[in-house]
Amino acid sequence: FPGRPVVVVGHSMGGRTACRVADDPSVLGVVGLAPWLPEREPVDALAGRALHVIHGTRDRWTSAALSREFVERAQSVATEATWTALPGVGHFMFRRVKVWNRFVEDSVERIWAQETEGKQ
Repeated sequence: FPGRPVVVVGHSMGGRTACRVADDPSVLGVVGLAPWLPEREPVDALAGRALHVIHGTRDRWTSAALSREFVERAQSVATEATWTALPGVGHFMFRRVKVWNRFVEDSVERIWAQETEGKQ
């Protein structure tokens, strides 16, 4: 759908990829689900975009602490950047599936609402 605004949602490496492609003109924001965000991962692509991340506190594949640090750095360039802990949950989205799904739905709705408000 060329010319249509996009919210990119990604899990793990897909979350990192979503953050990297956020500077595409069609992207309004990113929703990261336990994203793999290594130390010093650049945040510049999120300038002027929204970022919402959720991460399980028992994740052994990707670092919840590093994703939180990434979000904190992104706050200096993003329109908003939030980090949500999912206590006791690991990397794979098999536990508390409804919470993961609701987070995506709420985040996408919030990003779309900001876009709509900005055009009024």
